[in-house]
Amino acid sequence: MGQEWESEIVGGYGKEILIYSKYFRDLGINHPDDMSSIILTSFHRYLNDIDIKLDEQVKLYKDYWEKSNQAEINRKRKEFNEFSVNDSVNFLYNYDYVSKEQEDKDMDDVCIAKGFVISKDSVDLRLQVRLLESCDEKGIIISKSNIYIQEGSEWIIKEKDKIEIMKVGETKWTNYDIWETID
Repeated sequence: MGQEWESEIVGGYGKEILIYSKYFRDLGINHPDDMSSIILTSFHRYLNDIDIKLDEQVKLYKDYWEKSNQAEINRKRKEFNEFSVNDSVNFLYNYDYVSKEQEDKDMDDVCIAKGFVISKDSVDLRLQVRLLESCDEKGIIISKSNIYIQEGSEWIIKEKDKIEIMKVGETKWTNYDIWETID
């Protein structure tokens, strides 16, 4: 309920919101919910003649996100460290399918794509994998993302949903989280 009315109020102000957003970003507060919470807490304290303590509020959210980000990094490192060079791995189909047939086979648990870990990049948490088997001769989609270019101070989408395909016999660097080790 709370977020709905906040969105309605925020949605009607345009330029003012951009100014407040920049102000909070300059303080190191980047999440809109955190910005709203600080505004509402500060307003409540103002109405009740209580010190706003903006620095303490900002520190609370910055500390939260620092701890949260560190926990996420630790989780990813732990997952990454489960892989070893020479491991056999199964592909997880996180992005999409190269064909409708591949999707149907995956939904029926008969589309297996297997690879072999050649090398690990512990800095960027990437695996170099050689694809040994795929249920579709077109291969597997190992990445899907938007490609941006900078024009002046703005970033513009150059290509939307660009995919990278890996075919049987190819060796490529990939994100670790599109594979799982075979027990």
